[in-house]
Amino acid sequence: MNKLIPVTLQVTKLSVLIVGFGKVGKRKHAKYQASGATITTIDPTEKEVDFAMDFATYYQKHGIHFMKQHLVIICTDDPKANDYIAQVCERFAKLYNRTDDGSASCFIDMATYQDDYSLIGIASKEQSPYISKHLLVTLKPLLESDQFRSELTWLSEQTKKSKKNHETYDDVMTRWRQLHD
Repeated sequence: MNKLIPVTLQVTKLSVLIVGFGKVGKRKHAKYQASGATITTIDPTEKEVDFAMDFATYYQKHGIHFMKQHLVIICTDDPKANDYIAQVCERFAKLYNRTDDGSASCFIDMATYQDDYSLIGIASKEQSPYISKHLLVTLKPLLESDQFRSELTWLSEQTKKSKKNHETYDDVMTRWRQLHD
């Protein structure tokens, strides 16, 4: 049974807490910032964060702020700290991602491809971000090929008519093949 269900979040409406602002935390920050999320960062050793303290201190002093967070990205290199943060998140029904252990997370980030017609998320089932990236790099030439782009354009143009006529995907693709064979 697959315990993961792909979901696309409108992060412009979400507050994201990033705990740990090293290499991974900065990469996550850039990704969520580019998507328009409201981001708060915590790290006891970094100066360019919102809260220069460990998570336990932040939670103790700024619990109300924590309660307003929707997603928590846990990026520290301390498994015990990550366990504690995850427990606090679970206690208050916060969605969290542990970058040190994808199987212990409520959600995982996906490598994404976006064009005029689609948003494609690729994940490696908690195994490795390198697998996701490799899959994306491998599929990108197909997704950007002229043949594939013309199919997507045609499908986009046909959607309204096809829905009105209650056509299935197979019906629509049969028409495509009839027109292009």
